[in-house]
Amino acid sequence: MTIESGGYSKAGSSADAQGLMQVTPPTAKDIAAKYLKKPASSYDLMDPRTSVEFGSAYLAYLRKNFGSYKQGPSWNETVELIAAGYNGGPGAALALKQGRVLMIRKQ
Repeated sequence: MTIESGGYSKAGSSADAQGLMQVTPPTAKDIAAKYLKKPASSYDLMDPRTSVEFGSAYLAYLRKNFGSYKQGPSWNETVELIAAGYNGGPGAALALKQGRVLMIRKQ
């Protein structure tokens, strides 16, 4: 949260990420439908409670899909994969896991 928004609940980005956890509307729609304990059809990403709930649910999804106890004595690989997925989507995490180089386009 500190990295994403600096703790500012009304933070926004040029990629339209919103709130404390900097979730984009398309990602929020997926989170609301698939990753919450109780699906939501209405939500406010600028609400701190909602932002943390959505961000945490998405991190849990990424951890489930990209984490593994077989990654050795440390969880560094898991942390990197989850961070890549949170910042660039599951495709970014998958590319990193497969050892592909990602070209990041600056806007």
